[in-house]
Amino acid sequence: MPKEFLLDADVLYSYLSDDVHADHAEPLLLAIQEGRVRGYASSVLLVDLILAYRSIGVSIDALISAMKELELLPLEYIPLTPSIARYALSVYREHGGPRRLHFFDSFHVATAKSMDLPLITTDRYILSYQRKLGITAIDLDEI
Repeated sequence: MPKEFLLDADVLYSYLSDDVHADHAEPLLLAIQEGRVRGYASSVLLVDLILAYRSIGVSIDALISAMKELELLPLEYIPLTPSIARYALSVYREHGGPRRLHFFDSFHVATAKSMDLPLITTDRYILSYQRKLGITAIDLDEI
C-alpha cells in the first residue's frame, strides 16, 4: 500500500454501502484514520458520492448521516482548479461514455495526475487505461 494516494469515490461508496469491496475499503480507511497513510480526495468526490446515492433513492437524512461519518475520516480534499478541470474535460472528451470513463471519474483522474498521486479505485476502465489516462491506478481489491 502506498503511503499517499487519492481515493476514488467508489472506495467510500463501497465502505458506506458495505458492498463486495467493503472488506478491502475498511482496512484502507482505518489506516487513514490511524495516520499510517495519508489519503487525499478530489473536492468533487462528495458530490459524486451524493449523486450516486441519490440516483438509487437514498434519503437526504441518510446522506447527512453518511457525511457525519465521513467527517471523522481525515482525508485531505484537493480543491478543483481551472487546470484540473481542463484536464478532466480533455480526458472525458477522449475516454468518456457508456462503459468507459464516467464524468466525475475524469475529475478524480485529473486530480490524481495534478498531484502525482496514485488513484485507488475499483473502476475497471481506469485500471485498464491508466497509462493512457496519465496516472497510476491501484486496484482496491489488491491492497
